[in-house]
Amino acid sequence: MKKRNLLILAMAFLLLCAGCGEKSIQAEVWVDYYDTDDMLLWEESKTLTLPEFPGVTFTWTSEEVTAVSGDDTTILFQGMPVCNVYLCDLTGDGKPEFCATVSFGSGIVDDHIVVYDYASEASYILEDRGFHDYVLIGKNNVLQVVKSQNPGIIHEKEEAPERGILSLVPDGNGNLQLVMEN
Repeated sequence: MKKRNLLILAMAFLLLCAGCGEKSIQAEVWVDYYDTDDMLLWEESKTLTLPEFPGVTFTWTSEEVTAVSGDDTTILFQGMPVCNVYLCDLTGDGKPEFCATVSFGSGIVDDHIVVYDYASEASYILEDRGFHDYVLIGKNNVLQVVKSQNPGIIHEKEEAPERGILSLVPDGNGNLQLVMEN
């Protein structure tokens, strides 16, 4: 009887702690040229269809992500380049959002994060141009945000970048804003 109670107590403890530790967001990688040794092929394109959006074909190129439905083509977001794109449900509606690292600039290049919610046609940006860069890193289907301490040097070994997760939170005006949570 004591062993059984101890086993039940141990299992209850494990169930309670299942959500303990670091927060994480499950994500599926569609395209990733940021955190890889693969060279970005500027002429390449990749297409994707999702069961959540029947009749829509999504296309990634180094410069943009688009959605084609019938004869209509919509640019979801752009970059110079669009370095990576992950799919994850940040809104909780059961449909994936497109989460991407994009670079922009000539001379001083800015890396930031764009999240596009195709279901509601809403775009969210996490950026701090000139002060910090933000990039998405996916490891083992877990999506992580990395924030540089200085612009443009996320990959330098001596820097200790902040790490966190993406979150959409109310901004106080009835809208959502994209933030990094630790």
